[in-house]
Amino acid sequence: VMVDSAVSVVMREGKYVPANLVSGGVVSNSVSIQAAINLAATNGGGVVKLPPGTFMVDSTTRPVGSDWAYTAGILMRSHVTLDGSGVGQTVLVRGPNRADRHCVIANWNALGVADSFVTISNLTVDGNSGDQSLGTNEAHVGVRFSRQNQLWIYNVRIMDVYGYGGFIGGEAFDLDLIEVSNAYITDCVFQGNAGSVSGCSISYSLNVLVNNSSSFGHAKGNGFT
Repeated sequence: VMVDSAVSVVMREGKYVPANLVSGGVVSNSVSIQAAINLAATNGGGVVKLPPGTFMVDSTTRPVGSDWAYTAGILMRSHVTLDGSGVGQTVLVRGPNRADRHCVIANWNALGVADSFVTISNLTVDGNSGDQSLGTNEAHVGVRFSRQNQLWIYNVRIMDVYGYGGFIGGEAFDLDLIEVSNAYITDCVFQGNAGSVSGCSISYSLNVLVNNSSSFGHAKGNGFT
């Protein structure tokens, strides 16, 4: 059943499915995925289901109320679950040559504690470091949530995020949680590369549980900070 022909979102088994995704990692899918997330949020929440495939996301939208000059390919919204078809089966890959502090996924509203009850599950986030051309003390982030309440991330692999290796300005993270409360990170992998800095960073946050998760390969930093 087509629920929004303008953005090509369909309902399948009660889930929102972007209908015009293009796999292969060379065509942007940010608009299609974001449309499904926005529609689910407008209707009070729901599950956005992604099929198997490698889907490039390259939008550079800045979250509402952000204190930091970062942008994101996909912005999660309250009461929405982004569910893939399995780690290595559904891959969200960063587009080439994204600007400093680009995130593959971030939360929509970083003003106060405006976002709540968000889930990401069963997918891979690929930072695509080999196709980036940032300079000294510039870096990317895989997934960032700021001022989020009630967050679940499970069965997710975040990998290959670009980081020059400098401190602060060039500090790259696979997962970056800032001023988050009540977050549950389960069965996740944070996989680095020769130039990456840190796997999972949790700062100024309350009640964050990391369970059965691993971080490795971050040659210039730490697995967990």
